[in-house]
Amino acid sequence: MILQTMLSGLLMKNIMTKSSWYIISILFITGCSSVSELNPEEYLNFYINNADVIVNKKNIGTLYFKATYLSPEYMALKMNKSEKYSDSLEFEIKDRSNFFYFNFEIGENESGQDVLNKDISTPEELFSRIEYLSFKVQNDFMLLVGNDTFPCLMSQYERTFGLNKSIVITCMFERVNPFQDRCPDITLEFYDNLFRNGYVKLAFDGDKICELPKLNIYNHDIE
Repeated sequence: MILQTMLSGLLMKNIMTKSSWYIISILFITGCSSVSELNPEEYLNFYINNADVIVNKKNIGTLYFKATYLSPEYMALKMNKSEKYSDSLEFEIKDRSNFFYFNFEIGENESGQDVLNKDISTPEELFSRIEYLSFKVQNDFMLLVGNDTFPCLMSQYERTFGLNKSIVITCMFERVNPFQDRCPDITLEFYDNLFRNGYVKLAFDGDKICELPKLNIYNHDIE
């Protein structure tokens, strides 16, 4: 009787041990999958909360220069906040996958001064600066992808009329596919014609960019 009880206990322990490992394995696999494929809301939250991967910032004097990598999925979601059908989102993501996007920002570190007005004294100088940012600044951006260099195809200066104290520009560059097969490092290069700081280079780890989670747009609405 005692022997039977002991054997039953060992058998039950063995079953529980195997079950525990099975549960742990399922949780591990599920956990990995949840990181690699996210719905729209999860993707935006992940993207915003992982600045160490998608943001690079450099201080020069009292100014900071900051670049944020904007993935094709992020751009498609931000441009289609009210879109409920996955087909159009899928098409836009595919279209935007042909380009690299960055937000580029220049601001004051300490004073909080409107950087647009920095070092100018006349309305004419201010107008000239706004004209440069609106129509000419793209000529001062280059993107280095591995050994290749690409000019800025398009830039958009965000005019906020003083509400935002920094200068913010969205830049678009050609994306030569298949980028994911090689994952080269990326460097956004800006020649500072505004404040005469020369070349400002902000680098991104290509492997980390490639490891950003995928977006699952099916059966999910965008709020």
